Formats: sequence, C-alpha cells, structure tokens
Amino acid sequence: MASKLSIEAIEIVYKLLKDGGITLEMFKGNKPDGFSGECIVINSLGMTNEQLQESLINVNVFVPNLSQKIGTSQDNSQANYPRIKELSKQVYELLDEVDQDEWSLNIEQDYIIANEGFNEHFNNFRIEFRNENI
Repeated sequence: MASKLSIEAIEIVYKLLKDGGITLEMFKGNKPDGFSGECIVINSLGMTNEQLQESLINVNVFVPNLSQKIGTSQDNSQANYPRIKELSKQVYELLDEVDQDEWSLNIEQDYIIANEGFNEHFNNFRIEFRNENI
C-alpha cells in the first residue's frame, strides 16, 4: 500500500465512471473553454500526507438548461432537472460506498448549482477519498 497523489484519486474516479458505462465527455480539472453540452468534470481539493490519507473529490455533472418559450419570450434559465437526476443517479451508483483494499470512496453530499452566464446547471458531488498509506 502506497501513498497517493490527488491526481491519482482523480484518475481512479475517472476510470470508475468510464468502466461503469458513463459515455459523457469527461474532463480532469476543469471544463475546456467554449465547451457546451453535457459533461462531467472531476477535480480534487488536495490530499493529506498522513498514514490515512484523505481528500475531497468533486465530480460535477453539467447539463444545459431547458430552452423554452414563456409567453412571448425565449427563456434559457431553467435547469433540466429530469436530465440532471438521470445522470446523477448513474454517478451515485458508481461512486458511493466503493471500498477497495487500499482506498475507499463515499459521497458526502450533492447539490445543484447554476453555472451563471453559461445557461447550464451542474450537480456537484463531494466525495471523500481515503487511502491507507502504510
């Protein structure tokens, strides 16, 4: 069992999602400039360097807002909650309470955030990553 870097925790989560059948575009770190559409972005808040290493991994599920006509105006401000729910359930099933020999993942919370100025919302999963560094 060895020490892990935060990028290794990101790579573990990325692989779990890919191997679990997630077909959306996935990015490590941040979403590319100019990218629009559904995607997942995975990043980390840092890794401790103790015997029991801990880190918070963010998995953000981005979904464009609904485009709808309200009266005579076009509106793009409303979240597409059915699609966010569908994709979020897939992520939840793949990443909650994963326990391997050396490391584990557990979803601490999730919440939906408007990505102001981009006509999209995203569900932010805060996932606890723990690694036994013995």
